[in-house]
Amino acid sequence: MTLQIASKILHDLNASSTLLLVIASCLLWLKPERGRTQTVLAIVMSIWSIPYIAGMTGHLFNFHIARMGGVLPVPYLAGGTFYMILLLLLPCDMVRPGWMTLRRTIILMLPFAITGSFYYAVTAMLGQTIEPIDTYEELWMRRSEFCVWFRLVILATSIFYIILSYHYVTRELPTYITRCNEEFGDGPDCGLIWIRIYAIWCAIILTSYGLVVFIGQTWTEVIHTIILQIFFVFIFFKSWNYVTPYSECEIKNNAAPRHSQNDDADCCGYCEQPAEEAAAPDTVRTDDEHQFDDKIAEYSRQVSEWFEAEKPYLNPDFKLIDVMAVLPLNRTYLSRVFNEGFGENFSAVVRGYRLRYAERLLTENPSLSIVEVARQSGFSSNSVFHRAFLAYKGVTPVQFRKN
Repeated sequence: MTLQIASKILHDLNASSTLLLVIASCLLWLKPERGRTQTVLAIVMSIWSIPYIAGMTGHLFNFHIARMGGVLPVPYLAGGTFYMILLLLLPCDMVRPGWMTLRRTIILMLPFAITGSFYYAVTAMLGQTIEPIDTYEELWMRRSEFCVWFRLVILATSIFYIILSYHYVTRELPTYITRCNEEFGDGPDCGLIWIRIYAIWCAIILTSYGLVVFIGQTWTEVIHTIILQIFFVFIFFKSWNYVTPYSECEIKNNAAPRHSQNDDADCCGYCEQPAEEAAAPDTVRTDDEHQFDDKIAEYSRQVSEWFEAEKPYLNPDFKLIDVMAVLPLNRTYLSRVFNEGFGENFSAVVRGYRLRYAERLLTENPSLSIVEVARQSGFSSNSVFHRAFLAYKGVTPVQFRKN
């Protein structure tokens, strides 16, 4: 790929990236009933669009920003670290929404800001010039210069943030999975696969970023930009209908300073909730624990009759709060009805009903495709159905039907 062709392709890619990020962020901002995840992604995409808009604006007015290529280019090191941090904010906020407040985000950015400011300040004090390094031989010859070797420290900052975000997500993931099991019929599949794919994409982006930083040729920027475009299209569509398993009360509680957080918020039934989630005046909310314990069997019977009669679990978007249609209890007590009345969490109970329904479809309707069976049984995707059925019967749906 010649330099001229690569530069032309890169220019066209930057133009399409500008359009993509502006349109996607505007759609997210204008989305009715926008959730927190969509808001965070809208912020990330809006900030990502700024350098693209600046570049395209400069091109329109014949004001071209000088491009620094070569090995370890400072603009790519600093800018890449900043935008990598932005990408890592989304999964961190998904597993514990509300915790990543503006104040905490600013504090999180401090190591990066201090490192960058220190680099530019000391370089100026020493009278050194930040220039492109064209070859590794030149890099080795100038290795003793502060403006050269400290670039590796800036690169290490990116790695620091990746390790930090990985630690945070893995620490909060068990709680997230538990909340998914309590809230959604598909359990942790609602977001866990999303997070895993997001992590894979971040690794791919980091690899392409490494090509730009260590090779510094135009074709590496072309590859990096293509990967970013595919990534943003993917997360835009995946996040559009994403629903967090956490209540508004829990999100507000996460945002509060740790010393003022209510550990029992929404976990003990005392958290203030929206009107549609609030318990009715004459319900168990005013009863003591012993009275509620005595009613668990009756509550679970009502739910079973409702499941058998109306089959609400066939709706792929069926959630715990939908059970309020027959039991006007808050989320915590509803969760206890399943855990103590059925002996399993909400997700496991719903999955069991769906699997038994799918089993009947596979047996009684041999003309139905596996995909259609999964859809009619309430599973969000064929892959989710395949894994659940394999765990349920020890064979795949196709093998079950053949036998």
